[in-house]
Amino acid sequence: SSDLRHIDYDIDTSMGTVRFRQPMLSRDGNLNPIFIVADYEVEGGKSSKLAAAGRVATKLADGRVEVGVAVIRDETVGKATVLGADIKARVTATTELRGEIAKGGRQGLGQGLAYLAEVDHHGTKLDLLAYARQQDTAFGVGQQNLVEAGTRKFGLDGRLRLTDRISLTGVAWHQQQLDSAGTRTAADVRLEYRRNTGTIFVGGQYAADRGVDGKDRDSRLLTLGGSQALFGDKLTVTGQTQFAPGGDSDSVDFPVRHQIQLAYRIKPGIRLIGGYEIANGDGYVA
Repeated sequence: SSDLRHIDYDIDTSMGTVRFRQPMLSRDGNLNPIFIVADYEVEGGKSSKLAAAGRVATKLADGRVEVGVAVIRDETVGKATVLGADIKARVTATTELRGEIAKGGRQGLGQGLAYLAEVDHHGTKLDLLAYARQQDTAFGVGQQNLVEAGTRKFGLDGRLRLTDRISLTGVAWHQQQLDSAGTRTAADVRLEYRRNTGTIFVGGQYAADRGVDGKDRDSRLLTLGGSQALFGDKLTVTGQTQFAPGGDSDSVDFPVRHQIQLAYRIKPGIRLIGGYEIANGDGYVA
């Protein structure tokens, strides 16, 4: 996300310090790592170097299809050149296809490949996103997400409404490190029942990791939880607990977790929220 100066952070250019208005945790509520990315410009003396980009696009089939071609040239980081093409097609009123492919990097067009292919469907019963993407380590001019660099990933993300109150949600993906032996196959499936005063859900998480050291680290977890509104929606209690029936909880990002959260509505628009969580993984407790 993009933060705004004086609202999310303050910067002292003379001291070279940045102060955030709230603590920046190392992981979010789902234990995904959080990174701070700072975009900045510096004066490089009197030398003059080219940094330019352009994109040309056209629409076809009565506007249902858009095709584009883009090029980037950045001589401030060497001879960085990237050439790419993209397409977006509205197949039906509920389904869209998207694709991107690009070639190039800091040493020119001969380095680095990246692509993205997506099928996005939003219907009355089913929401589904299927994707495949790859980003070579050498691709790009230095503006890419470093976490996704050197990886290939295939996945599904969906939600199926079985009834007005019962829904099934799930995500599944396989990710491979292109420069090492590291891989991950993971899935998270949850059946949720929505009541007038809260929810109840049951699900499972699965992760099979192979680290760069060649060692396997697996997690197979069952999840139980729900939420309950009390005192006329004045107080909402949410809880979740997990356990590993077979004892497998070694994946770094899929530990056993126990959570409880309370949200108290002081007045409309203002809530006081507090939570506590224990994550118990292989070799660490958080």
